[in-house]
Amino acid sequence: MDLKQLEYITVIAEEHSISKAARRLFLSPSALSQYLRRLEETEHLPPLFYRRGRELLLTDAGRIYVNGALAILSLSKKLEDSAPQKLSSLHIALPSYLEELFLTECLPVFSGHFPHILTDIRTEETDAARKRLLEGQLQAAVLPEESQGLPSSLVSRPLGHDRIVLAASSNVSPSLKEAGTFSFIMPSSGTIWHKMCRDICLEENLQPSVFCRTGNFQASAALLQRRSPLSAPLAAFLPETVFRRQAEKENGLREIPLNRSYTFRISFTVLSGESIFREPLDKLYEILSDRLGK
Repeated sequence: MDLKQLEYITVIAEEHSISKAARRLFLSPSALSQYLRRLEETEHLPPLFYRRGRELLLTDAGRIYVNGALAILSLSKKLEDSAPQKLSSLHIALPSYLEELFLTECLPVFSGHFPHILTDIRTEETDAARKRLLEGQLQAAVLPEESQGLPSSLVSRPLGHDRIVLAASSNVSPSLKEAGTFSFIMPSSGTIWHKMCRDICLEENLQPSVFCRTGNFQASAALLQRRSPLSAPLAAFLPETVFRRQAEKENGLREIPLNRSYTFRISFTVLSGESIFREPLDKLYEILSDRLGK
């Protein structure tokens, strides 16, 4: 028996549901169901839960087990709180365009709750961040969501969504028809951003010439705001978060309306079963969800 096992059972009891408990524990529902089944079999326990409708309720044996588990977990927490605090490092990956928002609006709130945790922030592309998660080099990653499924060892929670804006300098025509003659600053090849922007060009029947490729959206926006000596005006696809922030700093951007709206979801992804940082990760998710959901 270990503390993780006790926590799993108490969370199931609190949520009355395997799926809800799994979300809290950063596990898949099937993995948590198998864990409960193995626990009852290996420790020769009577059933701890019974089903009533869609709810899982404690049996008499389950109530005794959970009461004991809560007492042990409470004692463990008191011992932990009384021990000298050590600085721990939480490694998290972000898209580069969200780094400023995270540093200015999220990190101060998070550090107020967990002053003894050092947050190590890295900017990573989606594939690289997932690889680092699987290798245990990261505890969490904020990623643009894709339709394809995640590896079973990763668990994803939705954070919010962002819109892709076609932006240009404020001194050019906002016509989509004329945008076809612009030179475009495109995202770096092989990234999810490049794929999304390429798909928009196909959908909107745009065949722009490419001025350059870069994954730095802030730099792209800054370049659009400068008066360019180039013969053709510049345009770039930007996340609306970047577009609004840059437009607020300097009124030098305008949006070129597209024929329809293009949005993408942002997710908070962790390694399944991550337990050491479970409480900080829950709080970080809550803070990020509040800021990105606005």
